[in-house]
Order: sequence, then structure tokens, then C-alpha cells
Amino acid sequence: MSIDRFTDSVSRSGKVIGDTVTSTGKAIGDTVTSTGRAIGGTGMNIGGMAIGFAMGTVGKGVELLGSAISLPGIRRAGERAYDMTPGQIPGIENRPDIDTPPPPGTVSINYIDYSLDRIEYHDVEDLAEFLASPRPEWVAVRWVNICAVHPYVVNQFRTVYGFHTLTAEDVLHVPQRPRAEIFEDHAFIVLRMLQMVATDSGGTALDSEQVSLFLFEDTLITFQEKPGDVWEPIRERLKADNLRIRRDGAGYLLYALLDAVVDHCFPVLEKYGDILEDLEIITLEHPTPDVLHRIHSIKRELALLRRIV
Repeated sequence: MSIDRFTDSVSRSGKVIGDTVTSTGKAIGDTVTSTGRAIGGTGMNIGGMAIGFAMGTVGKGVELLGSAISLPGIRRAGERAYDMTPGQIPGIENRPDIDTPPPPGTVSINYIDYSLDRIEYHDVEDLAEFLASPRPEWVAVRWVNICAVHPYVVNQFRTVYGFHTLTAEDVLHVPQRPRAEIFEDHAFIVLRMLQMVATDSGGTALDSEQVSLFLFEDTLITFQEKPGDVWEPIRERLKADNLRIRRDGAGYLLYALLDAVVDHCFPVLEKYGDILEDLEIITLEHPTPDVLHRIHSIKRELALLRRIV
């Protein structure tokens, strides 16, 4: 891939994530606003408190206490994966744990090497050996996926691939605002990955994690907070020969991953749409003080969602 084509693919990928993040956030905001107006228009009054902006319930067979959808992967204000001290030296070089490898089994690293007519899947057992080993000549694209961020691991990749120390710091300091940054020889994209997951009680919960992606000319590096993602269909597509995803380089692979993340936002929106419709009915037919607590709980959840997508 020439540098012009690479730059063009980076620009298109940055535009895609910017447009999709904006449109998804707007969709959530519009849903909240329109439903709030509909419920507010009923003029309901519970315990002398007017419900003007009602949002959320669990759907059919509603429970009247607690949050409608638990959000195990969304951090509230003040919660961070890595503490930041105001005034500390920027970057990651001065972190005390930067030279200490993570305990065995805490960080999972795997990679996929592929070309138009060949593909191989591998797990990384020795990070230093993997990063020092030359890439086979037949490999057109390498996708490296890291599950669980750790300062030592992030710094090893930073040293080899040359991305900025402040970018490495953004990978570690969760959560970050979704954004795309274009550098001379690579692009950095950070966003939230949302998916509905089954709970032990038989219900569903909304899970959220930050993913950080580095696109180079023939390499894509993805950092996840934890195992589990929405990219299994992409891995299946890579197994088929002569498909466009195997033909069009790392830029198209990035596009496919971002497209999968955005697609999984829509089931979340639909779930909240059902919740809002059910709450509207409950507010009209069976208003109780407990419903007000649910309304405020879902209002907070939707406000969080709007900030992270």
C-alpha cells in the first residue's frame, strides 16, 4: 500500500468513526428527549412531584425498584482503571510498574497474519520474542489484539511501533472520550464498545469497555480492557479466501471493526426504546412513587450512554 493510499484510508476511517459516534449519540439524545416530552405531556404528579422527563423501565414484567438495565461496564464519575494524580509527569515512562511484566494469565495477546490466499492465528506466549521476531514475507496484514491493558505491555508496543507516550497514556487511563487522531505514519482511535450480555439471573445487562486501535500501513493493534468483544463475525469473515476484507489491507480491517462496534449500538438503543415505551404506559396506568426512582435511575444511565458513545 502506498503512503498516499494509506493516508487516504486513515482519513476515511477517522471520518467514519467521527460520523458514527456523532449520529449514535444524537440518536440516543433524540430518543430521550422525545420520550421525555411525551410522558411529561401527561402532566402526571406523583407525591406532589411532577414527572416532566420520564426515562426507563425494565419492559414487560416490570420490577419497580432498582435500575432497569444494570451497567457493569460503565464507570461512574471518579472511577478509573488507573489513578491519575494532578500535576504528575505526563506520559508513561515514569510509571513505577512500566518495567514489571504482568502476572501470568492476566493479559491475553493473540494475532492474525493474513494475505489474500493464506491466514494464520497465533497466541503470544513471550511478548519480547514476538516483538523482536521478523514478520514472514507472505504476511500482508497483521492484526494484534491485546485483552487487558497493562503499563508494561503498552510500553513494549510503544517502544517497537513508535506511537507517542501521551497516546500510550490514553490507552491506560480509562475512560477516554471517543475520538480519532491522525499522525504522520499511523492513526489512533479510541471508542466505547457496547454489547448486551446475559446475566446469571436470566436477564440482560449492558456491558461497556474502552477499545483503543492503532492503524499502521500493514498492521492493526487493538487494546481491550477485558476479554470478550463484538468482533467474532470479523474473525469468521477473515477465514474466507478472496473476500474484500482479505484483499484491501489494514485500513479496511479497521473499518470492519469500527462498523461492528457501531452496529452493536443499535440493539442497545432498541432495548432502551422498549423500556421507555413501557415506562410511559406504567406512568399513565399505575403511577407510584417507586416509578419516579426508576425514572431518575434510567435518566442517569442514558446520560452516561450519551457521553460515552
